[in-house]
Amino acid sequence: MKRDAEGLVLTSDFKLYLTDDKGRKVSPWHEMPLRSAGQLRMVVATPRSTRTPLSVGSKVAHNPLMYRPTGGLVHKLMEGTSLTSGFLPQTVMKRDGGRLGPLSVVDISARLLGAGATPLVVLLGVAEDPRGGQQVIVAQETQSLSDAVWIERQTKWLNDVHLNVDAAEKLVALAHNQWKETLADPLSSWWLPGDNPS
Repeated sequence: MKRDAEGLVLTSDFKLYLTDDKGRKVSPWHEMPLRSAGQLRMVVATPRSTRTPLSVGSKVAHNPLMYRPTGGLVHKLMEGTSLTSGFLPQTVMKRDGGRLGPLSVVDISARLLGAGATPLVVLLGVAEDPRGGQQVIVAQETQSLSDAVWIERQTKWLNDVHLNVDAAEKLVALAHNQWKETLADPLSSWWLPGDNPS
């Protein structure tokens, strides 16, 4: 996948699209597969140390990554994020207030990737999602996971951590099934593949 940015960075007009090798815009939420050759794939939304988080534009054509607005302005954190975050494609979870969105992911890998990257990852466990519900903890496929002390140090930034792969797999399966159910009875406000792109 390639990344194609539109609009000015750090403005509410900014959109980061993913495109295929023919230049066609691809929804990172609905059109990117959850797994490639059996391996999970995540979409990086907010790289580590970033103060301006991005999230998927659920109502915008092709679901680009966009800044989270706060009173019409780009939302800025007091300090940079401690870990890389993003989401799993083809998943749906309920958050606070009944709002639906893709299953959140926190990546504890040492390797830093930019927004819109789509690395293969392995599941490590689950943790509390600050926006409500749970999120999964992952590491990139290339990350060595033999150092338990390192993993514990990386996850200290998270709340209610359970390093349990089975629990994470169950959460991913639930979120994927909820995504399929949502496609069968979609929310009218969401953009879905097949909708008018305008």
